[in-house]
Amino acid sequence: MIKIKFDDVMIHYKPDDFFIDFEVYPIIEWTGANNTSGISYVVKDTGCETLDVFDKDKAKKLFEGSICWRGVWEGRLYFTEDEYWGDELQMMAELYKDKIVPWCQEFIKKRHPEYDYED
Repeated sequence: MIKIKFDDVMIHYKPDDFFIDFEVYPIIEWTGANNTSGISYVVKDTGCETLDVFDKDKAKKLFEGSICWRGVWEGRLYFTEDEYWGDELQMMAELYKDKIVPWCQEFIKKRHPEYDYED
């Protein structure tokens, strides 16, 4: 698993050969006493508590999906919450388009440079 932070989310990537699963979790960056700092995951049930150690069963997941190359790029999204705020949906769309898709495509292209990836 590869974890990459973008703004206020942590993306967990699980790459396979031509296929990458991903999960997106909201996080909070914090600074404490004695110049300590860190990242905590938001708890899904309350939305106001945090986890200093990731726990998949307790952390809020905004959405998940996959991207793969099968002669064309295919991307799928799965929404994990029942309700989203409008600004959350906009942030998720921008994150997917501007960060997740390019990262996954570049990862797959580097793994298999022998293929023609023209869209």
